[in-house]
Amino acid sequence: MAKIFKYLLVWILTINSIDSFAQKPMDISLINSKLDSIISESNEIFNLFKSKVDAEKIAEERFNLNYKWLLEVKDEDSIMIKFLDSQKIVVAKMIFHEDLKNPIIINNIEDKLSNLEDSMFQIKHAFLSKINPAEFGIESHDSEKVVTITFPYMDKYKIYRILSTKKKNTIPFGNDFLFILNNEGKLLSWKNFHKTYNPMKTVYHGYKMGNIIPKYHNDETYILATDIVLFRYYTEDLEISTFTVYPPKSKRYFTYNSKTNKLRVHTTLTN
Repeated sequence: MAKIFKYLLVWILTINSIDSFAQKPMDISLINSKLDSIISESNEIFNLFKSKVDAEKIAEERFNLNYKWLLEVKDEDSIMIKFLDSQKIVVAKMIFHEDLKNPIIINNIEDKLSNLEDSMFQIKHAFLSKINPAEFGIESHDSEKVVTITFPYMDKYKIYRILSTKKKNTIPFGNDFLFILNNEGKLLSWKNFHKTYNPMKTVYHGYKMGNIIPKYHNDETYILATDIVLFRYYTEDLEISTFTVYPPKSKRYFTYNSKTNKLRVHTTLTN
């Protein structure tokens, strides 16, 4: 009986191996149907991420703001970053318009959050304050800073947890998360991208990289919106404008171009 079971196991493993090698690349038309939504999601995250990180830089370099929290609020034609004290009073705010440059800065104020803003703040911070890092595989990186981006999603909320860095010539890929909560703050679903922290250099041994290729885990099908965000932000002032990934599930290469803000899907690295 043991010998039969052994042969059966070998046969199953062999068949699975053959199936794996025989798997064809995902249909290109199916992938193309997803590209617009990936770019749209990355645009939404990027605008909030850039505004929030830049606002905090301005606050550190130009003002001596005494604040405890930041709240990012997206309007129809602008993004407002609000600086809150320990009582949730808005002590300053920066308003970024379409180009996300030269924000309007309003300092020395004492405003209250609107009901909608207060609700978003409560849901976000109640969830983040009780999160168990070990449960989700959240790694600790003392040299990097966590940026949380929250925005409404239908009748729910999306919370992205993304790492930022002050290291030069570094893109802090990896160990970023998406949490989807209902309007009462209950966790509905979540995903950990890259699983571990995987920063990549834009300069290697003094040579500027022309293209970089972050490694993707076996459960990824498409290029990640968070990777597009990080690449756009940390290469804004650099010559490098493209990066390529190979999500194993689709067996296709995805190349993002920051100059055009577009994606290209191809079967090999060169075509």
